[in-house]
Amino acid sequence: MTTLAVVTIILGILRLIASVLVIGFALGLTAVAPAENPAPVANRAQDFGEIGLPLLALLKVLLILVIIPIAIVSAFGGLLLILAGIGLMRHWRFSRVLTLLLASLGGMLTLIYGYALISEVQKVPADWQLALIYLIGLLVHGSYCLFAFRVLLNRKNAAEFPTIPAVRLASGAQPSV
Repeated sequence: MTTLAVVTIILGILRLIASVLVIGFALGLTAVAPAENPAPVANRAQDFGEIGLPLLALLKVLLILVIIPIAIVSAFGGLLLILAGIGLMRHWRFSRVLTLLLASLGGMLTLIYGYALISEVQKVPADWQLALIYLIGLLVHGSYCLFAFRVLLNRKNAAEFPTIPAVRLASGAQPSV
């Protein structure tokens, strides 16, 4: 159980650090000012056809509307992982459920990384650096998911967490189920 708690805290810290770095990098990119004599729009945004928007403006919109919110959600997930790991060490009842929930989300991320990996490998030519990132994500999230479920669903480990005491009615009779 302690190993799972430590792994959960380490993953939470790594996720939090990575998320803060992504947010800082994205905010730094949105603060970049355009050049004094910008090139004509056709030269700056050739891939965007007739849109007529400069590439920097499109990048800022992408960062603000997509990347930064995802990084904020990821940072919140890192904080939850740290809280769950501390709770596992202290045998808090909610931490077992929280860790199972986070491991389930990790399992869903495993499926997404697996799909992205298969899609990337099938491309011609494949970007093997991106495929390696997907493989690492698949292995990290998949391993954590399997490890957390294996440890927390074990009867012996589940018994370490306190259960809710039975509610007594005013008459002294036990509630019927």
